[in-house]
Amino acid sequence: MNYKPLHIPARDRAKGEYIWCGKCNSTITTHCKQSGKKKGVCKHPEHHRFQSKVWDKSKKRTVPIKTYPKELRDYQELKKLHPIEVRKYLSKGKTTINHKRPTLLKDALKKYYDWLNDVDVPSHKAKNLSEKHIKGQLTNLITFKESEPDYDSLEVLSVTDFHVSNFHLYLEKKQYAGKTYNNKMFTLKQAFDYFTDELKYPLKNNPFEVSYKPTEAKKDFIEIDDFKTLLKSVTVESGIKFEKCSDRVKRVSLYRDWLTDFWELALYTGGRREDVVELRLDHVKEKHIEVYDFKNSKKTDVIRWVPRSKEFNMLLQNLKDKYNLKDNDYLIEPEDKRRTTISNHASKAFTHYWRGLETGYYARMYTLRDTHATLMVMLYGDQYKGVFGMHKNIKTTLDNYADYRKMIEPYADKPMFG
Repeated sequence: MNYKPLHIPARDRAKGEYIWCGKCNSTITTHCKQSGKKKGVCKHPEHHRFQSKVWDKSKKRTVPIKTYPKELRDYQELKKLHPIEVRKYLSKGKTTINHKRPTLLKDALKKYYDWLNDVDVPSHKAKNLSEKHIKGQLTNLITFKESEPDYDSLEVLSVTDFHVSNFHLYLEKKQYAGKTYNNKMFTLKQAFDYFTDELKYPLKNNPFEVSYKPTEAKKDFIEIDDFKTLLKSVTVESGIKFEKCSDRVKRVSLYRDWLTDFWELALYTGGRREDVVELRLDHVKEKHIEVYDFKNSKKTDVIRWVPRSKEFNMLLQNLKDKYNLKDNDYLIEPEDKRRTTISNHASKAFTHYWRGLETGYYARMYTLRDTHATLMVMLYGDQYKGVFGMHKNIKTTLDNYADYRKMIEPYADKPMFG
């Protein structure tokens, strides 16, 4: 069949009607995401499919509800099918949410997944979990499904040590690291806690109450001279990478003109990549930076207050000149709304450029967070851990009693390193 690029007339397009490209792995409007050219000259029209989406109030986001077969090429047909699929999805949501206890485990786990998404949960009990966290939980539930041959007929009250043992052996066969093994086991434990606490299943104990594997946090440090060398090594030529595909070797350019800015922000703030990419100009105060926890929560609570070092102030001025920043603009690439794409690329590119150096040791972008903490403790001793700790051990004191702005002043505008 001779396929042509799909097209939805802008004048006729209804809300929720999209074109999905399997090659770009995303929705497309006027231009191909991969080549940057207009979709009318796309070389892979056979990957175009019509797609229906709808706004899900419970999940607070637009979700795809139907991706149609590639044989469907007539837009008029989509206009007929789209409202049917929307009604079907919305009515399904109303009929499946109930307070009854399902007999089958697979149905109970669906309710657990809805609960993670705060579906049918009172507002004062909403968890507001991040989309990334929920996706990780779903992946773990799918892993359990793959490990259990009788999954479709297994009942909640019939789960025993035998099934937990099967799951354990499956994870062992996959050779997961201790941290990943524990994470997958803990997801099932949480699910069964939900069955007992929320759905009131008469379970005597949680079958997934198991001994977890020992793990050790990997603490690394990047030498400052090596970090400076890394920044100087970022060029268009050194950013070329060749990736193996199923049918060819693809030439990829990892260079972006904002990479060094991103890595410097990560070092000067000690933030995770998810936190750094969300930093805005209004997070920067006179003496300090407010760093939020965007990885684990949708909430907008400040998790740490970081003093503005001399190096940060220099970088901030460069970013203001580069982007003409104002108000609540992002510090990195303020016009680009694809924040996850930016943070993921920064991490991938860091690994590539680091491998091009001859340092004699391995580092990844997350190592910048460890380096920040180490530098600050080396400079200021235990007092820094107490005032600007990376975790929550003193957060209650800071939130309720301490004037952290006053405590920040001795640290502000001082160099982190020479």
